[in-house]
Amino acid sequence: MKIITNLYFKRFLKNSIFRVLSIINKCIPKDDKLVLLYISYFGIRHTLIPIRKYLVDNEFNKKYRIVCGIESLKYKDNTQGVEFAGKFRSILLFFRARHVFYTAGQIPIKPSKNQIVIHFSHGSANFKKMGSLTDIGYGEQFYFTYITATSKLYVPIIMEEFQCPEECVKIIGDPQNDQILSFRKGNYDFSQYDKLIVWVPTYRQSDGYDKNDSNLNTLIPLFDESDYPKLNSILSKYNIKLIVKLHISQICKDDKMCHFSHFDIYTHQEFINRGFEIYHLVADSDVLIGDYSSLSLQYLLTDRPQGYVVPDIEDYCKNRGIVFDDPEAYMGGHIIKTQEQFYGFIQDIALNKDVYRNKRQWVADQIFEYKDANNCARAIALSEMFI
Repeated sequence: MKIITNLYFKRFLKNSIFRVLSIINKCIPKDDKLVLLYISYFGIRHTLIPIRKYLVDNEFNKKYRIVCGIESLKYKDNTQGVEFAGKFRSILLFFRARHVFYTAGQIPIKPSKNQIVIHFSHGSANFKKMGSLTDIGYGEQFYFTYITATSKLYVPIIMEEFQCPEECVKIIGDPQNDQILSFRKGNYDFSQYDKLIVWVPTYRQSDGYDKNDSNLNTLIPLFDESDYPKLNSILSKYNIKLIVKLHISQICKDDKMCHFSHFDIYTHQEFINRGFEIYHLVADSDVLIGDYSSLSLQYLLTDRPQGYVVPDIEDYCKNRGIVFDDPEAYMGGHIIKTQEQFYGFIQDIALNKDVYRNKRQWVADQIFEYKDANNCARAIALSEMFI
């Protein structure tokens, strides 16, 4: 069943059963030693990965009971020192947990005054509109004590997206950025190439939401399948490896993608089966190609060159919505709308021409108040957890 189909049912539950559960939650005492990490689909991902790693690495699991709340136990992984719970058991655990961390979904129960519920947007720094600013119709989103931001630029945006007061928005950084800044090159062997470029196009068509964010209908922007041999030839000329990792929500006609000597396209599942992890691969990269995704902004922290392939920017702004009036002002790299511009970008990279370094650094200053790898530590401190 498509996610969009369930939204009407979800709104009904929020306005009926979960309103009652919010009242009940106020009456139940909380266990200061119980921590719930909750995500609504596909298992522990996004911000909860570095948060969980931080808790385990720093031995919080010896003092606290840490439970990963997931859609189904089929998404359980082998992380040691934590427990797993399915969706309905997660709701029961929420009633008792003093410390709750959300990403990519929430349990729509209002926190009690004795709980600290922290919500992380998937990519606290983002081009895309979220929550109440979208036309998807999520309904109320304010089910947390705090929501995190990466700089003051995002505070009014988040307030509008989640209909929450300013005091609930805390500028502590994005824990996902700890991965960007902590990982170093050497996760994979690409020594046979002079450069590694990773391309992470966001989805334009999603069967999950039954909507199109753009009328762009090629698997990767700018290129039809017939263009792939030429693209590979040019990459081969400069001995550059280009890996395209498609978004998990992007509609794909085939399970297997195209692979050439210097150019690969992976579906999300094929990428996982190949043994890649996106932040490890990004750490190995010399250049990132993105568009409207949060990773396009996170990569600014590496201070490496990047490009933004956005031939559909007007269409995307109209259909999905962008939080900035002038999104191109916050794109710290080549803005690419044609194949000719794409090949010019590749040539600049091959010749080590870092054309947009000053703009990249200016954008990073606007987007990120913190440029260190201590975002997880600040999030845990906000939840008043101590070893």
